[in-house]
Amino acid sequence: MPQTTHPRPPRRSNAEYRWSRPRIHLFLRALAASGSVAAAARAVGVSRQSAYRLRRRLGPDFARVWDEGLQIGGEMRQAGLRYDAQGDRWVPQGDTSPLQSDRSGAQGDTFAPQGDTFSRQGGLR
Repeated sequence: MPQTTHPRPPRRSNAEYRWSRPRIHLFLRALAASGSVAAAARAVGVSRQSAYRLRRRLGPDFARVWDEGLQIGGEMRQAGLRYDAQGDRWVPQGDTSPLQSDRSGAQGDTFAPQGDTFSRQGGLR
């Protein structure tokens, strides 16, 4: 009986595995949002090991940004907020409503676009 071969899917180019500035920014956002290096790496299509190699390669300044992102993300989650990637903002855990600009006559607490900000020391301003 002849064996049928299925065509292989095309190989991904090396460029799809490389770290670019946009991919690094997305990774840092996902890292703060999830608090997990593995989850953040999966979110941008790289391995956890690749993320740690990037951290070593970019040195102490990048490591500091990485650590601050984890700290701020942890504080936000502890305050009962979750990161809404679609709206690119932190929202209350139970909030599943669309962006504020899409709401018509919504009631309840909302955050103004300028919202609370974090200082570099990690506290609310």
